[in-house]
Amino acid sequence: MNEIELKFQIPAAQVKAIHADIGAAQALPLHAAYFDTGEHRLARHRMALRVRREGDAWVQTFKGAGADAMTRLEENVPVPPPADGRPRPDLSRHGAEVQAALQRVLPQWSPATDPQGLQVGLGALYETCFDRWQADRDSAEGRVQVCLDRGEIRAGVLREPLAELELELLSGHPLAVIAQARTWVARHDLWLDVQSKAMKGTRLSAQAASGHIVAAQVVPAPGTVPEQDDPAGWRAWLSAMLDACAGHGAELATERPGGAAVLTAWRQCIAQLLDALNSSPLLSEALPPHFAEDTRHLAHRLNTLVASGDLQGAQALARDPQTTQWSLDVLSALVGTRLNTAHPAA
Repeated sequence: MNEIELKFQIPAAQVKAIHADIGAAQALPLHAAYFDTGEHRLARHRMALRVRREGDAWVQTFKGAGADAMTRLEENVPVPPPADGRPRPDLSRHGAEVQAALQRVLPQWSPATDPQGLQVGLGALYETCFDRWQADRDSAEGRVQVCLDRGEIRAGVLREPLAELELELLSGHPLAVIAQARTWVARHDLWLDVQSKAMKGTRLSAQAASGHIVAAQVVPAPGTVPEQDDPAGWRAWLSAMLDACAGHGAELATERPGGAAVLTAWRQCIAQLLDALNSSPLLSEALPPHFAEDTRHLAHRLNTLVASGDLQGAQALARDPQTTQWSLDVLSALVGTRLNTAHPAA
């Protein structure tokens, strides 16, 4: 039910090299329609519902937020081809857990009287159309599927290109995904993107409806740091901090209005993380020895960019492979075991 994956954006100059490294001769064509209410009720709760043609097969998928940046709730169910060529979702095909999640955000839905969800106002707001080249990679930690996606997102007359690398865990430990990610990032200058295709499609559909580009959004930062002897609290706090930092980077990686506020918020998150590192032996020991120095270097770069108002420099920092490697250090701590064990008393 849980999907464990990471997604990265690809510089245009690296697409051919990645295609060669994957080594897949044949692409799988994928064409999906994403459904939501006119108010984007699902998207506001970090959910997505799609019907996708995958080669000759049709699959309906629900996705929801997971415990960290690598994990998402996902349920795939096979569906028949639409008789008229226009895909429509059927909510009754999902299991009890997904149906309960949908009822929480679609309170008007009654599975008893409207099992398919035909009366809740779900419409196809945008589409994704791309080719996928994929191959599996094995390591001591597990098996990872490597996917190159090339195509576009469509909303009305608007188009947004797609060139992404996805790494999904097939078996083994999540550290297998991180190990693969480090290799691909170092080799091809990739940058981490925590914004899903659904999030980008929602924005594009909002732009198509309003005629205005959606401004960059400040990602909420975590609250007060946990107590010293609360490893579960530290894990949740660090996960929320990564969501904020990586989210701000993703907002700045693509130029859009409102970047100055996002840049300032990113700097504040890094300053908050440095304070936490200085005050918590548990947090410091969970992260690599070089992490504090790398974070101070990142803080210095952000201070300089905020002082100069350099949004082009902020975009370059968000796309810098070293910024992505910093995020992977945080993920390594989150999926490892050290934050799950209480710090011994002094």
